[in-house]
Amino acid sequence: MPLVNELTRSFAGGEITPEMYGRLDNVKFQTGLALCRNAIVLPHGPVTKRPGTTYVRTAGNSTYAVRVIPFAFSATDTMVVEMGNGYMRFHTQGATILASGSPYQITTPYAAADLFDINYTQSADVITLTHKSYPTYELRRTLPGGVFTMTLAAPTLGASPTVPGTPTGAATAGTGTAYNRNMYYKITTVTPDGIEESLASGYLALVNDLTLSGAKNTVNWSAVTGAGTYRIYKAMNNPGRLYGYIGETSDVTFIDDNITPDYSRNPPATTIRLDTAGNYPSAVGYYEQRRMFGGTTNNPQTVYGTKSGTESNLNASLPSNASDALSFTIKAQQQNAIKHLVPLNDLIALTIGGVWKIGSSNNQALSPATLSVRTQSYYGANSVHPLLTGTSCLYAETNGRRVRDLSFSWQSQVYSSEDRSIMAPHLFNGYTLVDGAYSRSPDQVAWFVRSDGTLLGMSYVPEHQVFGWHQHVTKGTFESVCVVTENNEDVLYAVVKRYLSGAYYRCIERMSTRMWSTQADAFYVDCGTTVVNGSPSTTVSNLNWLEGQSVVALVDGAVVNGLTVTGGAVTLPAAATKVQIGLPFTTDIQTLPMTIESAMAGGQGVTKSIDYAYLRVNRTGIVSVGPSSDRLTIIPPRTNENYDTPPRLRSEILDLLVNPDISQDAQLWVQSADPTPLTVSAITMKVFAGG
Repeated sequence: MPLVNELTRSFAGGEITPEMYGRLDNVKFQTGLALCRNAIVLPHGPVTKRPGTTYVRTAGNSTYAVRVIPFAFSATDTMVVEMGNGYMRFHTQGATILASGSPYQITTPYAAADLFDINYTQSADVITLTHKSYPTYELRRTLPGGVFTMTLAAPTLGASPTVPGTPTGAATAGTGTAYNRNMYYKITTVTPDGIEESLASGYLALVNDLTLSGAKNTVNWSAVTGAGTYRIYKAMNNPGRLYGYIGETSDVTFIDDNITPDYSRNPPATTIRLDTAGNYPSAVGYYEQRRMFGGTTNNPQTVYGTKSGTESNLNASLPSNASDALSFTIKAQQQNAIKHLVPLNDLIALTIGGVWKIGSSNNQALSPATLSVRTQSYYGANSVHPLLTGTSCLYAETNGRRVRDLSFSWQSQVYSSEDRSIMAPHLFNGYTLVDGAYSRSPDQVAWFVRSDGTLLGMSYVPEHQVFGWHQHVTKGTFESVCVVTENNEDVLYAVVKRYLSGAYYRCIERMSTRMWSTQADAFYVDCGTTVVNGSPSTTVSNLNWLEGQSVVALVDGAVVNGLTVTGGAVTLPAAATKVQIGLPFTTDIQTLPMTIESAMAGGQGVTKSIDYAYLRVNRTGIVSVGPSSDRLTIIPPRTNENYDTPPRLRSEILDLLVNPDISQDAQLWVQSADPTPLTVSAITMKVFAGG
């Protein structure tokens, strides 16, 4: 068979399992890779080297596990919460928030062993934190006098306005023959915003005939601090009968001159308490103006919802009102605890054993009378916080070895749960997922931390059927990730455990942007920093966290290797203005076994040899190519640049005579080991196929 050219025009399928190497018909094979390490596949086809990470600060206590979660008041007001063993710290824009020159830190009750089981949701300046072994806490940001302040306090779940004391009063008889009846009065306190209402007071009993002229009952009570108004309810003949609404006043006196009770409006009669041991919720979320809870130790399949428009009021009337607090138990074949409450078009309860849709009948507002609970799937979830995407959510399956995509199917009219890791099970088998985060801009990527410290990424654009996996490693292990928006771009923060200066440290690090402007701005080192000198200098200092480490640098756009940090500094071979310096990492890309479209059976079973490789690249620095990782050749980086300037980044077709390697697979290995960028748009291989 003569020489043929084979073109790989897209890598959006990402890394796929070797078990699929025979699926020449599958579109993921046609756009996939055998290895995508420290590179990100882009939805429109290219594969690009991942940016490096900047060092923010060493964790407050590196002895124990540390977790990061996002705090997002708005798209332009965000920060990262560092949760450690008994403390919290806060970071934003790649820096730690300080107080008097030291990291601002608050004390928490959380032990390190429980951090990754904490669930959370946010409303404005308040994050609600839940864990079945701890009371629910609210992390609240305030700015008294412009001073940044964070407080952690436990709200009373089931609290309501203060109940008024038992009223007093008197009956004034009317003119004429009286046919007296027993009447009973109760009072409730209403907050100034008119939303929250207390439980009812004790009752006042009066006897009168209010049908007579001049007859009236006067009801009095003591004022309640903080009350906006008071509501008055009346029952007839028996204090145990139904009470109906007869009026509302801001005064502490009310006159009943034969007002007919409205029995469709009743005083709160019971309250749900979620602030005692065994009743602490483990799941939390907002849905239809209610704060929803679920998964307590005593009632693992019960969902609770606050009174509509309130945060902590769990009062309910008898009979119920539409705005009352909710409490209902999911009836299922197995007793599986609720892990998450996810607000999609419906409220989704993710349990260990399945997915449940909580909504209302006939598209009405959620209320005790309209509640509808339906099973959707029997693929449950683990503790990894679900990732809300456009109109769906990604979650880790119960065993932690699969990522599922939950979205509403108009065809089946249920929420379907699809396995998005099915093409790359080799990245999950034998491991579990322990944390996750989702980035929307500039690239839609779902990030997951694997139990061995590898960071997995999935380029995710479901409307274009893009679900491409890639894996990321560093000199250390990833332990936790979160994403916040900074400078109009979603930014990944990570906790990375590294061995530095003779000990293990947990570092808070921030992934840099790939949207850099000039060659000198490109940041492709880990746990690094950017140094900008006012005038050129050969010394880079203040690198104490990298003491004793071998580092690399991009110095005014030129690569400098062989540097070791001593005394917190390195000396450059030449003076420089801008230096990107940190730990090196290597990007490796390997193509799938060669298929030849013009050959029988796609050329499978035929020995092949790649003679030439042509890489179409964009803004790419130093790159090596070969048939395997141990037989690489550097594509000459320098063309017509002046000797005293760094090799320019290239956006063109790079060609290379490949070291011959005759095999049936004929794969190509592309590597970037220097701190320079790499983006490959397509690869053409000139292949000789034998018998």
